[in-house]
Amino acid sequence: IDHIYNKVVGTICGIDDSTQNILFEVKTESGDELLIPASPELIHSIDTEEHTINMELPEGLLDI
Repeated sequence: IDHIYNKVVGTICGIDDSTQNILFEVKTESGDELLIPASPELIHSIDTEEHTINMELPEGLLDI
C-alpha cells in the first residue's frame, strides 16, 4: 500500500536479492510487474495480521 496516496499497488510475488539493493517483485491488479526497493527507509509499517506493507514510495516510482 502506498502510504502517501493510500492506494493498493499490488501483491508481492517475489523478492529479488541478486543485487545489493533488495527489490520486491510486485504484480499489480492489471497484471503488470513492478520492482520496488525493499528499503527500510521506504517502509512505513508492516501489518502481519492483514499481510500488508505500507510504504512511502517516491513520487514517480510507479510511473517507471
